[in-house]
Amino acid sequence: MTLHDFMVGPANAQADGPGDEPHRPRLVRLVSGVSGRVPMVLAYRPLAGFAEDFAVPEIAGGRVTAPGCPGLVAEVGLVRDGAGAAARFTLEGGQARSFSLYAGALPETPPDARALMERTRSAWVLWTREAAYTGPLADELIRSALVLKALTYAPTGAIVAAATTSLPEAVGGIRNWDYRFCWIRDACLSL
Repeated sequence: MTLHDFMVGPANAQADGPGDEPHRPRLVRLVSGVSGRVPMVLAYRPLAGFAEDFAVPEIAGGRVTAPGCPGLVAEVGLVRDGAGAAARFTLEGGQARSFSLYAGALPETPPDARALMERTRSAWVLWTREAAYTGPLADELIRSALVLKALTYAPTGAIVAAATTSLPEAVGGIRNWDYRFCWIRDACLSL
């Protein structure tokens, strides 16, 4: 089995068509079977903001929404599982399944994950083509630039203070660190 997780490319990435930006997933997971059979479990348990309880999801086949949370579109059917949604399936060699998180309205069908991954890869390659540095650690420098670009809030150009926004300190823990905003002291250091 191979697993590819990717963030959809920069905003200027090639789009599927006019006005499709709201219907593009923000994060995609593509799971592909290499050989044999692998039992898989998908679990979706959304927790909105600083809520103490999980949001109640609405499930319709391979689509799940919950108030204040990203929606999920999957290539497998989901069922209610406690406070969330889940799917159990077997992945065989040559098969692939994708799972896509959306910030807005969900499309009726899952995107073509392989094509989207290739367009995203191409967009990032195009974005890095402007890099003129070829000295020591050039690959590491490009990788760092890609991460910083991916962590940039498009409307303002601010880089988020931390990639771990709102993740708990420990699994099941109560302390969430909210770093959704750029700190003024960090922004002025980059000027």
